Amino acid sequence: MNDQLEKTELDINHTCCFTGLRPQKMPFGFDESNEFCKRIKNHLEQEIIHMITEQQVTHFICGMALGVDQWAAEAVLSLQERFPQITLECALPYETQAEAWTVEQRERYFSILERCSKETLLQKHYTSDCMQKRNGYMVNKSRFVIAVWDGSLGSTSNTVRFARHRGKEIQMIDPMKL
Repeated sequence: MNDQLEKTELDINHTCCFTGLRPQKMPFGFDESNEFCKRIKNHLEQEIIHMITEQQVTHFICGMALGVDQWAAEAVLSLQERFPQITLECALPYETQAEAWTVEQRERYFSILERCSKETLLQKHYTSDCMQKRNGYMVNKSRFVIAVWDGSLGSTSNTVRFARHRGKEIQMIDPMKL
């Protein structure tokens, strides 16, 4: 086996990606001061710490969607002080992902991008399957998946199903049970 392949496999074995619900699917919407939202973020951070300390994860991949994706990215970035070995990759489905978002949402998005270790642009323009391609990229590059999901149908359920099919280790966080 050549060195590059060994490095790739090592990276996959020490990589975790995220999938989860958008704020619109949460009972508190965009109100991150809500206690329920704070519990989800805290639980997400504890799972990230577990991945670092128990599974030796050093690389995290985030799809940069609103909600869980960005909360996870911000948690990884804040944990870099405590765990300087960890890196954050932002997997962008298309170049103008945040174009239609509010000014505040775009500022948050670009703030995360400025601080991440790696930015991966999967394609320049939006297509109907670009989010699915992004999710496939993240799952294929990871051994672990943290999914904040209530069992509802949608992009998160498709990503969890794909991760199961690919034999990934999935840590489920049901936000409705916190």
